[in-house]
Amino acid sequence: MKVLITGGAGYIGSHLVDALIRRGDEVLVIDNLSTGKIENLRHLLGHPAFHFINDSILNESLLERFVPSMDLIFHLAAAVGVRNILQDPLAAINTNVRGTEVVLGLAFKYWKRLVLASTSEIYGKASHVPFREDDDRVLGSTAVARWS
Repeated sequence: MKVLITGGAGYIGSHLVDALIRRGDEVLVIDNLSTGKIENLRHLLGHPAFHFINDSILNESLLERFVPSMDLIFHLAAAVGVRNILQDPLAAINTNVRGTEVVLGLAFKYWKRLVLASTSEIYGKASHVPFREDDDRVLGSTAVARWS
């Protein structure tokens, strides 16, 4: 199977890459290394079934070259980390919203299966752990940038 992983140099993405390579899949990672680390994938550089492109999911023409040949897409790329989001909220929104729009649009255009990952931030200020998917969401005041 040919698999595209956006954000594949991150912690979760790199472990997914390892599992897919062990399974015998061919894997293409597109990651701009803004929060992911090439060290997470260094052991695969040169592996015949692994390909890495250091670029952004906002580069639609790049993605358009590869999506048609993929069997499956894992979309893990995102601006992450509260500090990063607060320091440059416009870039975070652009990456997370527009970038996801690009990936979803191409997956739809070429009828590709896609797994879309989320984040624990979706649970807001939950008072208990572990979180459950059917828990209510509690967000803080919109006067606090994190919740606006």
